[in-house]
Amino acid sequence: MVNDTEQATNSAAFDLIAEGKRLLNEGIAAYPGFDPNKPYVEKNYYFNPANNLRFQFLPDSNSSWVAEHYYSVLLGEILAYENQSGNHLNKGMVYANLGIAQISNGKLDDGFANLLTAEWEDRNDAPAHWSIDTWEILDTELWLQFERRAILEMARFFIKTQLTWMYPLNEDDLLKMLKNMARPDRIFLVGTVLALRRNWETFNAAIEHEIQPNAYTLGRLYACLKDLCLLIEALLRKKLHPKSKGMHTLGQRLLTEALARDQIIYPKVGLEKVQTANTLRQFLQRIEKVYIDSKDGPLQWSHCLHLVRNFTGHHFDPSNNITSTSGKSFFDWYEKILESIFSALLYFERIGVI
Repeated sequence: MVNDTEQATNSAAFDLIAEGKRLLNEGIAAYPGFDPNKPYVEKNYYFNPANNLRFQFLPDSNSSWVAEHYYSVLLGEILAYENQSGNHLNKGMVYANLGIAQISNGKLDDGFANLLTAEWEDRNDAPAHWSIDTWEILDTELWLQFERRAILEMARFFIKTQLTWMYPLNEDDLLKMLKNMARPDRIFLVGTVLALRRNWETFNAAIEHEIQPNAYTLGRLYACLKDLCLLIEALLRKKLHPKSKGMHTLGQRLLTEALARDQIIYPKVGLEKVQTANTLRQFLQRIEKVYIDSKDGPLQWSHCLHLVRNFTGHHFDPSNNITSTSGKSFFDWYEKILESIFSALLYFERIGVI
């Protein structure tokens, strides 16, 4: 049965959507199409009343599922109008707010896709305005509330590192690192960290209740690790060889050049042959060797990054029942590997190679 609270919420959602559609239609009648010759700010005039209504009706962030439905309905109305009239309306704000609501509901892929669609919509409609290379949504609380969650998650893995190797670190340092990234890289990193966080919580909940972690969760954690490694490789390549079209592999060129900036020779003597693995068991043996044969610091982080990137980039084996001779599985090493990869990311940013 539907309780009084749910019934009231459903009624409010119905009223919100009905009034939102009315305001939207009024806005479209007043501003029936996007005009690139008018001031850029006018692109949202048709939608502002309906957008403001959402915040009047739903000041509570716990109503994000209603917000998602609201923006989805209004987007459908706008697309139908465009199709019927042949006019074009700028939908950047609509896509952005729909994306934020979806992220709030845990629909990370949909949410981040719509944020990127918002960026494309605005850039496509007003390329001259976007030549200043800014995107307001990343400077708003709508975005920053999720980015801070990713920052806290990354900071959790830096605690040991900053105490044993680096220097005091705070959330502002991580935010600065993110702001220095290109927008797509920043969004992808935040989205990957949030997806990792959600799946790691699911994994640990299963362990806590003595339930075998499901194959999907293990696979998502495995994929998130691969994505982090590939992103760092891409950041290194863009910084070290921004105009080159040649193949610059992670180990033979990128890590060697990056660490040379800090007068460190890569690879470490004795670890030249532990950069790849053909099986999960071999990978586990070699990741253990990395941690045994290299002290905590840039060399260890780089060797870990190199091995994990090569293995996860060419193999998909998120098993939790295969162990090394010491008895450790892939997910026994998972947090230690994350610590190394996040530390490598911050280290490379600090020495100016990403």
